[in-house]
Amino acid sequence: MMHKPLFILALLSVGCSHAVVAGESDALKLYPLSKKEMAMPDLDEGCSYQLKGTKNPEILHFGKGAICPPKGRSAGVSDCVPGSVINVNNKQMNIRRILKEGYLADYEPALYENDDYVIEIKSKFRDKEDCEKNSCEIFFLEAVMTIKKGSLQRNFEMHGSCYLPN
Repeated sequence: MMHKPLFILALLSVGCSHAVVAGESDALKLYPLSKKEMAMPDLDEGCSYQLKGTKNPEILHFGKGAICPPKGRSAGVSDCVPGSVINVNNKQMNIRRILKEGYLADYEPALYENDDYVIEIKSKFRDKEDCEKNSCEIFFLEAVMTIKKGSLQRNFEMHGSCYLPN
C-alpha cells in the first residue's frame, strides 16, 4: 500500500527535474558581436560595452550609435537615427531605443526593445579606486544590463565607453 504513493512521488520528482533542465536550455546568454554582420555603421562613434571579465578589448557585446546627417551631431541629435545591436543566444539583432519624453542624459538608464526582447542598461562612471586597480583608459563606464524575454530575465555586468564627437 505504501508503494503506490512513493511511486507517484518518484514520477513527480522526475517530471520536475526535466522541467528544470528544459528551462536552463532557454537561458539568456550574451555572445560577442560580429562586426561584419552589423547593420549599422562603425561603432567608433557611440557607446560600446563588453561583459565584465572579457580579456580582449576588441570584443563587444552591445553597441549603440547613431547615423547623423553630414553636418554632424552639433546640428542636433533630433536629425540622427539611433542604431543599437546586441547578440542574445547567438542571434545578432538590431534593437530600438524606447525614448521617454524630454531630454535623455547620456548616462541615465536606457530602455531598448525589439519584437522578442526588452533590454535595459544602467551605466555609471567607474570608481576611482577601480580605475587605480584596473585601467579605465578603454572602458570608463560600468553597467548592469537586464535582458527580458517573456518570463525569462537575466542581468549582466558590463564595462563600456562612449565617444561622441562634436
